[in-house]
Amino acid sequence: RLQGDWSSDVCSSDLRLDGLCSRSRTVFALACAERLLPCYSVFCTKSINGQWCHLRSVADELWDQLCGRVVRPDQEFLAEYPSLAPGDHTARSERTLLDPLAENAVVALGSAWESHISGESQKAFWAAEQAYEAMDYITQNIRDIELGEAGGELSILQDELVQDELKRQTDDITTLEQIGECDDTYVAVIQRLREQAGISGQALKTTAEAW
Repeated sequence: RLQGDWSSDVCSSDLRLDGLCSRSRTVFALACAERLLPCYSVFCTKSINGQWCHLRSVADELWDQLCGRVVRPDQEFLAEYPSLAPGDHTARSERTLLDPLAENAVVALGSAWESHISGESQKAFWAAEQAYEAMDYITQNIRDIELGEAGGELSILQDELVQDELKRQTDDITTLEQIGECDDTYVAVIQRLREQAGISGQALKTTAEAW
């Protein structure tokens, strides 16, 4: 089934996120970030500004806390993560085509951590937005689509990369809606969603490496 546009599908998902427990919202957000992290690792091979090992460690710690039902804020990361993303402060001579994807990955992970601490569904929503924006950006570049051209926006929406991300987000929410954090299999579900996100991220990494 062709998924709708992000604004309709994920605005619907945003309402569904409100119905999840705060822990499940963070699982959803972190899965979004996990799919993007391999792109950040590729960025680090092409830029002097990356901190791959640090970001990987921060993500692993959050997965561990979610599995252990622990909330132990990483205040250092929360304070510094905006500076870990390439942006306007990066010299033009140092910018790469991967910079926007790296920024999406960092912001998604930061949003997942903020969701973990605050429990706010909006934070999880921001992580989902980053994942969608990354697929939109990749599609524009590899398909050479201009948003301003006739049918450009629809072509991006219908692309397999974008459709797959929309479906993954919907499927993850559906999975989390069907289980409570007190269920015996809850941790196994977290681990499964982590594994699935990692597999998707590795596939995306292959695309990023070709740039």
